Amino acid sequence: MESLLTYRPDELVKLNRFKVLDGVPDELYSIRLYDIPKPDRVYAAGIDTALGIKKKDRDTMVILDRETWPYKVVAVAVGHLGESFHKVVYGLCRMFYNNVFIVAERAAMGLATLRSLRDQYAYTWLYYEELLDEVSKQPTNRLGYAKTKGSSDPCITALRQALVQDELDIPDEDLIDELSKCQFKARDSMEPEEALDADMKVKLARGGSPDLMMAMAYANYAVRQVVNFPKPMPKYEIGTAGQILGHDDLEVKPAHDSKKPASPNPYDRSSKATSLATLGRK
Repeated sequence: MESLLTYRPDELVKLNRFKVLDGVPDELYSIRLYDIPKPDRVYAAGIDTALGIKKKDRDTMVILDRETWPYKVVAVAVGHLGESFHKVVYGLCRMFYNNVFIVAERAAMGLATLRSLRDQYAYTWLYYEELLDEVSKQPTNRLGYAKTKGSSDPCITALRQALVQDELDIPDEDLIDELSKCQFKARDSMEPEEALDADMKVKLARGGSPDLMMAMAYANYAVRQVVNFPKPMPKYEIGTAGQILGHDDLEVKPAHDSKKPASPNPYDRSSKATSLATLGRK
């Protein structure tokens, strides 16, 4: 079996087995599993993306088991993959039987990752928001979570409440260490006592970006939002001929046009049919 990164998306979809490098850090990414994936479970994941530059911000993913209480962290992925992180995300979703509901920020790489999952893997159990289009004024769906500036973001507030109320079981030492170092800091140009919640940013005590914390915040949000997003079901059940032959991916067109042809207008000179033909004469 080869590493996830050696396959194209269309190849990954068809694979029955592949490596996820559990506990063995790769040069570009690592995955840590804390429970055996179970087919009858519902999982929720949060993703925080980056540009894939080494020694900079990291791509992170945290998966929670919704059937446990407190909600248990069952998998953590960390890497510097950027535009290739979707392969690791999809690999983990496949490992957990595609029962993973995903929340990611609607930012540059976050949106790109969500679109890759949707368009290249046909993975559609993704968080979206219903918004009013500014031009058409019609309701529209937009992939991803729109992050609010500062510490007033609802995801961060919900994570703080969940941690205080012991609603999360976190076995990952790296994640625990990062959560313990998170602080709210005002912008450099502002005095702390003058800053509002929207002016405060979450930073680590010794520098760096709180990537794992944000993935944990989105996962905590996902585990509570999944009830509002029923899982899209395939047209054909697993094991049936339609599923095996990939008919879910086909757009079947009728063999004939279901619309009745319009009657030729005898007074329209541009019509191919003449008035004599319309009258039934030869």
